[in-house]
This record gives sequence, structure tokens and C-alpha cells, in this order.
Amino acid sequence: MPEKSPLTAKEKLIKDILLTQIESVKTGPEEKKKIWKEGSTIKSTQHYGSKFKRALDPDMSDIAIAFYKALYKDTILKDKREILLEDGSIIDREFAGDTILTVKSLRYVYSRNNDTDESELEKCFQHVDEKIHCLANFWVIPMRHGRRSKKLNYYDSPDLYLEKIRNNFDEYKEMFPKFFDKYSVSDMVRDLCFEESEQRRKQIADRDINIFRSYEEAMDERADLLARDKTDELYELFSTYGLTDR
Repeated sequence: MPEKSPLTAKEKLIKDILLTQIESVKTGPEEKKKIWKEGSTIKSTQHYGSKFKRALDPDMSDIAIAFYKALYKDTILKDKREILLEDGSIIDREFAGDTILTVKSLRYVYSRNNDTDESELEKCFQHVDEKIHCLANFWVIPMRHGRRSKKLNYYDSPDLYLEKIRNNFDEYKEMFPKFFDKYSVSDMVRDLCFEESEQRRKQIADRDINIFRSYEEAMDERADLLARDKTDELYELFSTYGLTDR
């Protein structure tokens, strides 16, 4: 694989924003959207679920919704102008924003019969937990796979999730025909490479704390790819809310 060229100043700025932590703030249904930088955090209103007083969730904050619209405008959102209804509920229940890498399930797995020093383990959890709420770690997946699924203490890992889709491909295609046909899941899943999933599974089984390093590497890599591939779309989005101001 050829070595990547250095990021331009514009791409570097976008990457930094993608890795900045998002904090949702309580929002009334009638309040205007507001997104701003405060210290090392991006604060955002959250109209999703505001009428029904849902819990604050960065991956469905207003900045996350705007990010999905910019990122998926030619695919998932091609025929949609908006994601949310006026009452803050989701228009198309086939999909919703979700956090890619989380520590909730991993914490449960690692805390059982673990020989690693607990204080060291807790430091790892806290370190990663302070970094995962960023746009580089948000994506859109079927709601029934994400927001409405029973986690069953299963490790939240995107490669294992995608591997599960591949291994149960025929069953899922029958369950979600609209989603699979509309978003060309067939082509995407069959072309995916899962060489790393066995390594990931072994890390979990061994309670290997090196998995936390791979979390940061994965988020950094996605931020890098998005900054290169979606430069104009993301710069325009972030400029709208003054996030590119230095």
C-alpha cells in the first residue's frame, strides 16, 4: 500500500474537529439549533427526542445529525431532506445514528475474572471513554441493530458486528429487505475483509488491554479518511457553525 501524503492544513483542521468530543445539551422542542466550541469540546443542542425528554446522546445531537446529512447525502439520505420530524422523532426508522466503538459491553466482559490490575484497567476505560464521543466514531446503521437492539453483554465492535452480518447474510436480508436493497448492503458486506476479527476476538478472550490502543487508532484512521475524502462537504458544514474559526 502506498504511503499516504501528508494532510493539507484544511484536512488537518477537519480531522481535528472530527476527533473533538461532542457534548449534547438539554434542548426544548422550540429552541433553535445551536452548535459551538467551548474549550476542547463541541457543544450541541439535541432536538432528537426533545419533546419526549429522551436521554442526551451525542451520536444523535444536532451536530451529529448534520454530520450524517453531509456524509450520507448521496447514499442513505439521497431522497431525504431531513432526518427528524418537528417533534424530534426519526423520520425513517430503518436507520439511526450510533456510536461505533463503546466501552460499556467491553467493561462488563473485562471486569469478569480479569487478572489485570483493576486500577490500570479502570484508567484504560476512562481514557477511552473520554475520547469516543466524537464524529469520527459515529455512523448510521439499522435502528434495530443499534438503538433498539439488546446488547446481551456483547462487545460493541464494528468488525465483529459486520462479520455477524456476513455470517448471517441470508437471514438478515430476509429480515431487512428494504434496507439491504436500498443501501446496497449486499455489495458492501460481501466485499469486506474480516482478517482482523479473529485477532479482536482473541484480545477480548484474553482481556488484552492493548485493545484500547486499537480504539484510538481506529478513530484516528476514520477521521483521517473522512478528512481526505469529504474535505469540501465537511469544511462547509463545520464553517457554518464557526467550528473552523481559529
